[in-house]
Amino acid sequence: MIYFFVEGVHITTTVSTQVNGKVGSWFTPDVMDLTIDVNRYKLDLSGITSLVFKLKRCGRAHVLLSSSDFRISSEPMYEIDIGFDIYETYIIYRADDSLDSDSRIFSKFLTPNIFNCTVYLPFWISWADGDIKLGTGIVVDENVLGYLTNAPQFEVKAIGVLTSYGMLGSWRIQFEGTGDIIKYDRGSDEVEQVNPNDVDYQIYKKNVEHDFVDVRTYGFRPNDTNDKLLLMAKFAFDKELFVCKK
Repeated sequence: MIYFFVEGVHITTTVSTQVNGKVGSWFTPDVMDLTIDVNRYKLDLSGITSLVFKLKRCGRAHVLLSSSDFRISSEPMYEIDIGFDIYETYIIYRADDSLDSDSRIFSKFLTPNIFNCTVYLPFWISWADGDIKLGTGIVVDENVLGYLTNAPQFEVKAIGVLTSYGMLGSWRIQFEGTGDIIKYDRGSDEVEQVNPNDVDYQIYKKNVEHDFVDVRTYGFRPNDTNDKLLLMAKFAFDKELFVCKK
């Protein structure tokens, strides 16, 4: 029997982006149509207020946080425009797709040396209570680069990314588990979720902690070769046991 914590297990979704021309929420009415949806597993984004990712690119990169489940560009959004004009970053709130100046609010701040064409650099974004922040590293609220405060609030329901001016961008975006325990039965070759009300729940929990001491840092990726772990990962995806990293 293999037991597995979904808690703390990371799913890393990797996407590549490359859009020609000058693109962004400031200039492009239908900008969400040009983004790549990072939520390939269709996870529940409700209540999520931050995102951790790594990015490798030679130029400007955009993260767009939409209030629309279907990434409709006429709905309110936040944009983090990383590396605008080489050395600046903008954080923008856009109310609609009119491009009128009174439909937007923004802040800008200096972010020199924020590009790297060969190495993945870690970033985080948070948007709790209408305060949208960008920082470096993997710990939210540490190493803050800049922010937009008192922006109109909404629940983020979709997240899209792009890189403009024809620059290739490679993204690794992190998701994290919910805290459930699942188990794989070698005899039946099946996976099932462990019910916290089971009398043996604490035994399962102990077995997980004893047998898989590094489970909390294991990185699920779609091309993992361990078939049993993949089977458990698929079960967790299908049962929606994963949410975005908070």
